[in-house]
Amino acid sequence: MSQPVFYHAQPQQTLDHPRHQKSEGQGSADRSDLGLRIEQWTMTKTKFEAMDILNKDDIPCGPILSMKELAEDQSLRATGTIVEVDHPKRGKYLSVGNPIKLSDSPSEVTRSPLLGEHTDEILREVLGFSDNQVAEIHSSGALEPPRKQAAE
Repeated sequence: MSQPVFYHAQPQQTLDHPRHQKSEGQGSADRSDLGLRIEQWTMTKTKFEAMDILNKDDIPCGPILSMKELAEDQSLRATGTIVEVDHPKRGKYLSVGNPIKLSDSPSEVTRSPLLGEHTDEILREVLGFSDNQVAEIHSSGALEPPRKQAAE
């Protein structure tokens, strides 16, 4: 039978103390110091050591990975949980993959568009402007980013 997590952090004689026992009519035993003891116990282990010990007793647990560990974990890349994206201005960077995996509907994580990258396409295909109208819009300056000016 698996043991609760506090059996790893708490000496047995302390657990057997009457204040830790559930008595007739009480809702639960007094375990106020167990959180502190568990914290003290986990400070003596790496996250992976604690996980190995607790998993042997079927105690659900898992490590909280740092950004560096996430970036270096090849299994996360193999499953598409972490993906590398190539951006024309940023270069290559890591991003979160699509968490939903459907065998008949694969998805690809792509970069965000550049400012104005699809403007001409939208003007022509969505809004129905002609090539001449798009050229006029460009020449009017309406599609230029706002000019930044220093305050006087």
